[in-house]
Amino acid sequence: MVRQISLGVILKKTKAKITPRAGLILIEKVAQELGLEQLLGLHFGHLKRRAKGLSVARQILDIACMLIDGGERMEDMRCLRADEGWQRIREAERVMAPRTARDVLYRFGMKELHGFEVMERQLTHRMTKKLDDTGVATIDADATFVEAHKEESQMSYHGRPGYYPMLGFWAERGTVIQGEFRQGNEPPGDRALDFLKKCMAGMPRDGIRLRVRADAAWFQSEVVDHCDGEGAEFAIGGVRNGAMLEVLEAIPKREWEPWTTDPDTLEEHPEQKEWEIADTVYSFEHGRKSYRVVTIRKPYPQLDMFKGIIFEYDIVITNMSLEKRSLMRWYWERCNSENWIKELKYGFGLDQFPCSRYLPNGAFFHIVLLAHNLVQALKLLKLEYDWRYLTVKTLRYRLFHVAGLVVSHARQLFLKLFHRYPYYTLFHRVLCLPST
Repeated sequence: MVRQISLGVILKKTKAKITPRAGLILIEKVAQELGLEQLLGLHFGHLKRRAKGLSVARQILDIACMLIDGGERMEDMRCLRADEGWQRIREAERVMAPRTARDVLYRFGMKELHGFEVMERQLTHRMTKKLDDTGVATIDADATFVEAHKEESQMSYHGRPGYYPMLGFWAERGTVIQGEFRQGNEPPGDRALDFLKKCMAGMPRDGIRLRVRADAAWFQSEVVDHCDGEGAEFAIGGVRNGAMLEVLEAIPKREWEPWTTDPDTLEEHPEQKEWEIADTVYSFEHGRKSYRVVTIRKPYPQLDMFKGIIFEYDIVITNMSLEKRSLMRWYWERCNSENWIKELKYGFGLDQFPCSRYLPNGAFFHIVLLAHNLVQALKLLKLEYDWRYLTVKTLRYRLFHVAGLVVSHARQLFLKLFHRYPYYTLFHRVLCLPST
């Protein structure tokens, strides 16, 4: 028989307005400074059906807050709805019920999905005005597959149904400049130029040196020509087609150099001893000009009966003048976009969709991007540099999931935190309050 151990605690209910998510007030503060509710109202205010109740802008923000809080399904709106302390802080009517949240998503059509795309670019511009960035700004473009067995989801080349949204990140910030919701059967390279133009429209150009990185799905003449014509530097993965292989195999033997001679690197990665690097020139059949190609060749582990040693190639086409090793290392930094995609999927719930139809799931996709950008805006605008690379999971532990007592006194609303809470002064600074 297992002996029961008493904790010496008696459980009781209280009517005191205690919220376990006091830190979401920091998100509300950032949204307020960016004028986000007004921006959402401009694009989606026409979807409101009744004179009473929450605005559509507030409903979208509440879904975003639920995702930031750690919820993954519309059913998780129930926890926000039951939190009277949080409802007092946000100064709005009661949080909508889960069923209402789903109904809100079903109001969005293709016009509204385009509205989200415009809103994302506008939000990027508003953040830029507050950050006053200068220097280099890099667009990292990537697509991600999300398996979804839904009524309207299409079969992808993976052999599974789902969606294949396209994402454009501002690499130095970790924010989403542009998202585009796509069916699973649309390859990442389709409409690449259109998506690039949308991303560029969201980027400031004054005092900014614009760069573009993408994988081989964007190895297209119109993409590289547009970047070059717009004065943007680019590094895009190359495709090992017949024409490209002819160019690479024509590089004289004397022009191949060791990838690295650093003993520490070779000790850690002995396979790199066989790597060689060179650069050459490549022109598309229908392109406007020729561009530089930097390539690394690696001996294939199996010999060819007739050719002897055969090689694998890592290829990058570019208009940049960086030293070839520096260029490859910089290009490989685009792998950070995989970390942001992982954050979107497993930090904000993009790994699953709540609705059976395509357009409502597209609205959910864009709300996930909004939630991510709000958290990034908090880091960039309000927190110290050391906070910039923390995941939302860590921020929940440190900032968002903090117990607070909400009380009213003399027509003033107070949020009381424990006096030894280590980030108490951070709350004061973010909320622009005098220290106490």
